[in-house]
Amino acid sequence: DLLIYHETDESFHLRVNRTRSGAYILLTLSSHGGSEVRYLPADRPLDEFQIVEPRRPWVEYYVDHQGDRFLIRTNDGAENFKLVEAPVGSPGKEHWRELIPHRADTYMTGIDLFRDHLVVYERKDGLPQIRISALDAVSDPHYVPFPDPAYTCETAKNPEFDTVLLRFTYSSLVTPESTVDYDMARHTWEVKKQQEIPSGYDPSLYVSERLHAAAPDGSRVPISLAYRKGMSRDGSRPLLSSGYGSFGLSNALSF
Repeated sequence: DLLIYHETDESFHLRVNRTRSGAYILLTLSSHGGSEVRYLPADRPLDEFQIVEPRRPWVEYYVDHQGDRFLIRTNDGAENFKLVEAPVGSPGKEHWRELIPHRADTYMTGIDLFRDHLVVYERKDGLPQIRISALDAVSDPHYVPFPDPAYTCETAKNPEFDTVLLRFTYSSLVTPESTVDYDMARHTWEVKKQQEIPSGYDPSLYVSERLHAAAPDGSRVPISLAYRKGMSRDGSRPLLSSGYGSFGLSNALSF
């Protein structure tokens, strides 16, 4: 067996994957305090890995590839992350060019690259959202519309690079888990499969809504409600309440 790479810092995890374009192999090293990405051409797997940007304390960045550039999601000077690009031949920080700037009200959680589309996964006001644009990140931007006021969605496996279909799962307090194919060119979606409820379920009998309460420090705390249509909202009905929000995590608003 040939040793390709050995990470000696035990605080770092090591992950190897191939870019969706198929052109590069990425070695991503990550820890609680930062990350580092190394790369090599997929058709020369025995070459030495090259570093995109040397690791720095508390700086995270993650890489994907399209054409002659790397797209890099990073928190360098951007607490909620921003998106930059850099040429494949010289991807260090000095060559980074900003595509989507940092936004104080929007957390960028990931990206997916396709031949003709850039998909950015975000969280805003406590809800996940999916931003789709042309590859320059500014042409024809739009957000996937979701039918419920409170919901959860997660990207599914999307192995194809040359496609207009984005697959994700969608669910809400009143919508069973659904696998969706979204046409990024036509802005339409199709439910390919939905969770079956053996006892039977009629979604038209129920309604969901989203409210906010003010915490003592002024923070807006989101509240997602689901109840049967026609229920009296006079405070006399029992309520099952649950919640969580520590460590940047929250309860998924699933069925």
